[in-house]
Amino acid sequence: MNVGWTYFSAGLLHEASDQAGKMIEIEPDFFGAYWLKGAIYLSEGEYEAAVEELEKAVSLGGHQIVLADLGSAYGLAGEQDKAAVVLDQLLEMRRREYVPAICLARVYSRIGEKTEAIEWLEKAFEERNGEMVFLQSEITGAAEGDALHSLADDPRLIEILSKMNLP
Repeated sequence: MNVGWTYFSAGLLHEASDQAGKMIEIEPDFFGAYWLKGAIYLSEGEYEAAVEELEKAVSLGGHQIVLADLGSAYGLAGEQDKAAVVLDQLLEMRRREYVPAICLARVYSRIGEKTEAIEWLEKAFEERNGEMVFLQSEITGAAEGDALHSLADDPRLIEILSKMNLP
């Protein structure tokens, strides 16, 4: 899985997809393979395919980050009601256990709730969430039309990136 995500992070989507296929050959019920496939589809703007893979990943035991990616896929696929259900689940989970604030920021951004997305990114910064170091590349690497792009020029996001010493 780490090899697949490394390929994905490097923009080597074909190699990442091959790695997901290898994971499925080894263990067809491993959520991580479908999570990676869903992330690849999200980055390519194939939102319906992303939903399908991420639903499978969640059904196989994917954690909060996988659920947040599913909520993001629902939002990008125009399934706002399903995205809202995922948000409710994540918020309820957060009352009982640690759910990274960046998960909520991702979903909010993908349903067009920019203010809430920035507020959750500020919380993620305060939590010192390690995924924040990928934030800028996540925004710039998102598919054309991904609502995540709407955050790129927001002064509040620029301030967060500046506090992290990122350009």
